[in-house]
Amino acid sequence: SGVKVLEGTSVSEFTYVPPPGADDEYIEMKLNDGSSMQTDLFFAATGRYPVGKHDETGLESAGVEVADRGMVGIDKKTLATSSKNVYAAGDVIGAPALASTSMEQAQRAVSAMFHEGGGDVDVGM
Repeated sequence: SGVKVLEGTSVSEFTYVPPPGADDEYIEMKLNDGSSMQTDLFFAATGRYPVGKHDETGLESAGVEVADRGMVGIDKKTLATSSKNVYAAGDVIGAPALASTSMEQAQRAVSAMFHEGGGDVDVGM
């Protein structure tokens, strides 16, 4: 009731946003189809995707194995990639794509990078 979902639509311009302290309770925007819309609440779900497959990253030219969907292949135990001395953590290695998980993965990757003694290190993945 009162909720309008516009799939595949983007905002090309916010034509009015109330300044802080204003009594106005609406925003006005121009949509990509040329129409305009007023609303009191705006929520955008933009989606995310891994960028490992993009040429700009240089991952594949560095010998890092990248899947078709852009995820970097890793050893689940050490987070090492297919390229010597290159480790990966975070969204680029797959779900769950959470900041807290990415930080934990990064800590574990660093632990694996500097592990000495030649034995396996269990990074808990």
